Amino acid sequence: MAVGSSDITASLNGVNSNTARLTVTTAALVSIQVTPASASKAVGLTQQYTAIGTYTDASTPDISATVSWNSSDAAKATISTSGLATAVAVGSSDITASLNGVSSNTASLAVTAAATDTWAATGPLSAARVYHSATLLPNGKVLVTGGDNGTVYLASSELYDPAASTWAGTASLGTARQLHTATLLPNGKVLVTGGYNGVYLASSELYDPATGTWTAAAPLSNARTHHTATLLPNGKVLVTGGHDGAVYLTSSELYDPATDTWASTGPLSAARSYHTATLLPNGKVLVTGGYDGAAYLASSELYDPATGTWAATTGALSTARYRHTATLLPNGNVLVTGGYSIATGYLASSELYDPATGTWAATGAMSTTRYLSTATLLPNGKVLVTGGFDGTVYLTSSELYDPVIGTWAATGAMSTGRFIHTATVLPNGKVLVTGGHNGVYLDSSELYW
Repeated sequence: MAVGSSDITASLNGVNSNTARLTVTTAALVSIQVTPASASKAVGLTQQYTAIGTYTDASTPDISATVSWNSSDAAKATISTSGLATAVAVGSSDITASLNGVSSNTASLAVTAAATDTWAATGPLSAARVYHSATLLPNGKVLVTGGDNGTVYLASSELYDPAASTWAGTASLGTARQLHTATLLPNGKVLVTGGYNGVYLASSELYDPATGTWTAAAPLSNARTHHTATLLPNGKVLVTGGHDGAVYLTSSELYDPATDTWASTGPLSAARSYHTATLLPNGKVLVTGGYDGAAYLASSELYDPATGTWAATTGALSTARYRHTATLLPNGNVLVTGGYSIATGYLASSELYDPATGTWAATGAMSTTRYLSTATLLPNGKVLVTGGFDGTVYLTSSELYDPVIGTWAATGAMSTGRFIHTATVLPNGKVLVTGGHNGVYLDSSELYW
């Protein structure tokens, strides 16, 4: 149908009906989804919000420039007509958008003070673990699940309470696993997919923070580990690549929380595992690097949720790499750091992807090579890289990347060298590092601020 009107008639055996007029109007707005759903920024920094509209014709345009934006507490954060929020004072504010009588979801913005480059020990995990997952829950606690303690694959889960600096047990996974993914869903539940426990897993599970319990979810169509899982703006979860014990995978799958079902979507152009996947502000997903079973990859690809297809980016990474990090910066670029390449070994180099041009460019290199480190976007807009392995030692050092000037600077060091750990930004702006390995399996945790 197109906008306009048409006369509708019917006839039979030479008898004509009356004339009915059908008027086709423009598609109506049904809902508005504001992203990111939660964010944390230091005083003086900005956060760009995006409003995606869903219309009766199933279109989902970006309507950020046409909605009316609102901040519930302008003393803590203001927001412009284009959806750019500015952190004003320590506290929090709810960000919403509306258009034509339709209101969006509520997005939260926590405003924190600046970091002070300090590390301190916090409560230890009840079990040492590597290759585990750590997920920030809507209630501010951190859910750690699964992993490996050097003796057994773990089903146990733990909750970290920032207010008390302590860990407490919660229900265990139905299936022990490591090298899985964990994704916070819009309904507040956590989806865990795949992994390994002596066999390659296709099973998925859902954690409900309200009840502290796990339930089985629909399984992936393909067992996989070393894959990625990315929450899309439409609420679905995109799983890509990995390894199933026999082959490296090109396949991708979409999980729909509303129906608890998986569906195939367009395959990657190249099989890859140990890669990264980053949601871009335009709603597409950038996949970079990895390993295909024969070579380390420099290629990168973009997934378009609107078409369910992948397309190669204009340029490739200058250095093939795997087990690197990828971080979305406040300006919309993606920072890739470290990893390993067969050509040059352990890497200190960093590269920037610009979604506007689809190209990669070199940026400042880290002071040391790092493999299986973490990279975390801080509320002040800088990126904190922690630990890793440089080919000789397990690193205690940390570095900060400043996107404004494109350089790295040393910051406080952890008390314990580690790699294969996790790092999570807490609502108070601190960063929680958990577990890992440094010749022994670690149960220790540390806080950076």
